[in-house]
Amino acid sequence: MKKIITGIALAAMTATLMNTATPEPVQASEGNCGFYAFAGAYQSRRNADRQARRVGGQVYDLDASDSPNAGKGFWVVGIGPGPRGWANQRRREFRSRGARGAYVAARCIWG
Repeated sequence: MKKIITGIALAAMTATLMNTATPEPVQASEGNCGFYAFAGAYQSRRNADRQARRVGGQVYDLDASDSPNAGKGFWVVGIGPGPRGWANQRRREFRSRGARGAYVAARCIWG
């Protein structure tokens, strides 16, 4: 079943960030634009799941996304969309949990 990121799901994703829920693959619905914090991209779903558990992010299946330049064949660990300040705070949390290359980017992800 497709998971849809909405404003309501933001609270659930924040709970995941605090390691209170198991990350699941997410496919964003049309119109999910904003700032995302990313903790890494992986060619292996297993590695992405491991990183998501460690840093508290979600796993996005880029092959299920119609986003331009999505990087087919990759699983991305991140959280979003949200306002820039919120995404920057998530980036800092990712880095404090070992994702040294964590970054923030404005993206639209849909699928």
